[in-house]
Amino acid sequence: MADFSAGYGVTTDRTDAQDLIPPEITNEIFKNAVQGSQVLGLMRRLADMPRKVRTMPVLNSLPTAYFQNGEPDDANPNEYHGLAKASKAAWGNVSITAENLSVIIPIPNDTIDDAAGNNISLFAEIRPLIAEALAVAIDQAILFGTDKPASWPNGILTDAVAKGKAVTIGTGADLYEDILGENGVFDLVNQSGYGVASCLGALTMMGKLRSTRDANGNPIFNDNPSRPGTYTLWGVPSTFPTTGIINPATCLLIAGAWDQMVYAFRKDLTWKMSTDGIIQDASGVIQYNLFQQDMTAMKVTTRLGWARPNPINRVDQTANRYPFAVLIP
Repeated sequence: MADFSAGYGVTTDRTDAQDLIPPEITNEIFKNAVQGSQVLGLMRRLADMPRKVRTMPVLNSLPTAYFQNGEPDDANPNEYHGLAKASKAAWGNVSITAENLSVIIPIPNDTIDDAAGNNISLFAEIRPLIAEALAVAIDQAILFGTDKPASWPNGILTDAVAKGKAVTIGTGADLYEDILGENGVFDLVNQSGYGVASCLGALTMMGKLRSTRDANGNPIFNDNPSRPGTYTLWGVPSTFPTTGIINPATCLLIAGAWDQMVYAFRKDLTWKMSTDGIIQDASGVIQYNLFQQDMTAMKVTTRLGWARPNPINRVDQTANRYPFAVLIP
């Protein structure tokens, strides 16, 4: 499949293209892209960024309290006078860098000509696809580092494995131990001083949960009746996206304190249209020649960034502190 996310070779813009897109459609696509992202819905959103880079102060050293033990007062033996010890809290900086995220949709001109009402019906067909494409790209970049900009942090899976926060399925006696037992996925998050707020899993993980039973043959993990297709693992809501963002060959379950991650937008959606550019994939192969094939390409772009501050806490002050753990195949 052609990699249209790269957007190479689009050279000619219609400066009046923005007038063709009603504001309500732009707002709807932007809203649906944010809501459609499994990851952004769990993270904390910061105020929009006024510039490309935002720096955040992050606690990296905790203050310590001391009892003022000392010698008894000569005049009053019940009173002690001791010196208070000095302590401090130290802060470091973490940056969020807003990067461009684009999707290009080439459309045959015949299709555009057949669309009625100033292209509104055409946009009705493609706008959910635009929102989904943006959401999937964001999720995979944050979770796995897929096509991520160089300025963005590593994906959660990469850092979790590097920091020893990964459990290989089958390590424990059963799936229950792998997820909820000592040194299981949840416990690895707890050891870093965090509670598990939510889980994201591969769609095929649901079958593994359904088939895990106790000694009497009863299911250990139960479906959440209020939200079919979701589970609660030890009371923690767990979702298994149908968008294919989690490849079960690479990762089965991600658990963690998602509010420890933050994101911010630099800009809402912008639009460009081209009728005589080219679209090529990452290897340089031309997929579409718009002029030669009588096509129009629509390019939709937004700018956002994210960060994982991971401040120091009382439970784990080591470099391997991490608010996520993963179950891997």
